[in-house]
Order: sequence, then C-alpha cells, then structure tokens
Amino acid sequence: MIRVSMQTDARGRIKVFACLGHAGLTVEDGGEDLLCAGVSALCGALAIGLERVVRASVFLRESRGLFYIKLEPMSAELEEKARVLLCTVVEALRELAHYNEGFLSVQTFAQGESFPTAEEFMAEAEAENELSDQYMSEVED
Repeated sequence: MIRVSMQTDARGRIKVFACLGHAGLTVEDGGEDLLCAGVSALCGALAIGLERVVRASVFLRESRGLFYIKLEPMSAELEEKARVLLCTVVEALRELAHYNEGFLSVQTFAQGESFPTAEEFMAEAEAENELSDQYMSEVED
C-alpha cells in the first residue's frame, strides 16, 4: 500500500509531506504500476513546483518507494504559493485514494502528534523494498 502522510502546524498548514510504499497492484487488479506511476508523477510535480516554480526552501529526500519533503522557513508570500501547490497535490492524491481504496491512503497528523522523521521513513522504505525484492525473486523462480 502507498501511504501519504502529512504533518500540519498549529494553523493546519502542511509542513511535512511524505509518500511511502508501493501499491502492489497487478494486472488482475486492473492496473499494474499505474497507481504507483500516477502517485510518483504527482510527487515529482510537487518537488519541481516547490523548488523551481515557487522557489521555496525545502528539505527533500527521494529514494525507491519514498518521497519526503519538509518546508523550511520562508516568506509569507512563498509560503502561500507552496501551500496552494501542496493542497492541490493532496486533493489529487485523495481523489486517487477514493478510487483505489486498499492501495493508497492519505493521512494528516496535527502538530504534536507522533510523526516519523525523514530517517525513520527512509528505514521503513528500505525494509519494504527488501521484502518486495524477496517476493519478486520467489515469484520469478
């Protein structure tokens, strides 16, 4: 399952956005890798939009099965532009989750709620990738 997690500040603004995992869809499910491709495209567009278009200062980590972005302090004008971009991508992901229940989830964590660090997300992605690789090698044998 792909899990999208966001942490918000006291005013409900997204400060951290993380996407972890793989959909695990097969041809029989109606879309081998299509959901992963769609989610990856949205995350990639988010990174490009924040860094190149908005020119927001962000902490970004990307690896196989993981996309993590944390907004750094910025001007109110840049923050509003970043917020619009983030909210647009989140709404698109929620729409995808609605039609792909069980394969994609979107969850928001309020400030103060337990939320993994970038390093914890990285470790979880590596563990999931190892399991996925093991499964694929067994299926191929």
